[in-house]
Amino acid sequence: MLSDMTEYFAVFVDHFEKQLSVLSSSSQEISEKLDLGATIPFDLTRTLAVSLEKSLVAANDMIATEEQRIVSFLDDFVSDEVSDKISEARGKVSDIFGRGTTYNQSQEVRLFYTDVKRLLEGALTTHLSERSKAFGRFLVGEARGVPRNALAEVHTTLTSAEQNIKAAAMARISGERDSFERHSSALAEDLSGVIALCSSFLEPIVKPEAIESSAHEALPQTTWTNDAPSYEWIEQIRLAATTTVKRFSLRNSDSGWSFNRIFPASLLTGCMCIALIDPYLSKPHQFRNLKEFLLLAADVAKPKQILIVTSGTWTEGNSANTNIVKQIGEDLFRNFGTNLSVEVDPAIHDRYIVCDHGVLFKLGRGLDIYKPATGLASHRQGNRRVRQTEIDVFAVDEWVKRHEQDVRVLTTQPS
Repeated sequence: MLSDMTEYFAVFVDHFEKQLSVLSSSSQEISEKLDLGATIPFDLTRTLAVSLEKSLVAANDMIATEEQRIVSFLDDFVSDEVSDKISEARGKVSDIFGRGTTYNQSQEVRLFYTDVKRLLEGALTTHLSERSKAFGRFLVGEARGVPRNALAEVHTTLTSAEQNIKAAAMARISGERDSFERHSSALAEDLSGVIALCSSFLEPIVKPEAIESSAHEALPQTTWTNDAPSYEWIEQIRLAATTTVKRFSLRNSDSGWSFNRIFPASLLTGCMCIALIDPYLSKPHQFRNLKEFLLLAADVAKPKQILIVTSGTWTEGNSANTNIVKQIGEDLFRNFGTNLSVEVDPAIHDRYIVCDHGVLFKLGRGLDIYKPATGLASHRQGNRRVRQTEIDVFAVDEWVKRHEQDVRVLTTQPS
């Protein structure tokens, strides 16, 4: 019974050693990636092997002890109760030997030894059952303790390595900081000497205060207002743009419809101001589309102004919309020199884009043409599935006459 239990425990130890080997390999990779070197110990292989060896030694000691205890109990396992019953049976046999027949004596002797055998067998079975259960509980406890002890050793090793890394990093940083301060002090002294020598040749052209003030004025604030909008030029172009240039027909679930295809450079180049009229610009995916359109328009046309006209949904909820557009406006001005402004007009309903050089995009769904996208499609417009809609492009006669070649190219392309 002990051998069987020990064999099962050995199988467990074998599996644990395999896992230990994997963990040790991982620790070695971590040590190499961190480039700890020999100055900072991080040998989990040795640490875990020592921990496992301690558990195995304890288990082997317990096995040897149990074997000796069982052999010893085989010699003196008889309890007082069993001893009394054996003495009682022996007395019966003695009485028969003194006064009974040979048959009765033989019968009583057989009964005596049968009783003794039963008593001995029961006592031995009970003892071995209890001791085997106790030994089994010991092995289970050791099996549970091996991973726990190993993890405790790993935690101790990692804590020590963390402290060593921090100490080494602080020492390295401290040394570099001292070196930087020495070099910067020396450089400052050298520059002071150069400035002193050149001061007679230099005269201040612009006061530092003026430079600082102009730097603050370089990035304009993105503006938005709830006042009645004033964009007469938009209405004029909307009424005058009557010549059809192109119609884009987007079929449900098609892909390949990026903003570069819908708003080609040939239609945007040359304008100084672009107006986007869309009453629904509040949801995250609508803001994603808005940002992508603004970046495209600014990059292609380099307009001086982009105006967004939207409805009251713009100010619903928190101020996240205005904060996002403010950041986009600063990026547009910094990278393209384009000013961005927002006007709120509760009365608008149609969706369209107007360019001041005479091109009008009539948007059936506005910029909200894409279905929910995940994975690669979240970052690539060409991979997104579109909703069914139509986008018509109109232009004023003067623009059509100046761009006859572009119009012919557009009309021959598939829609």
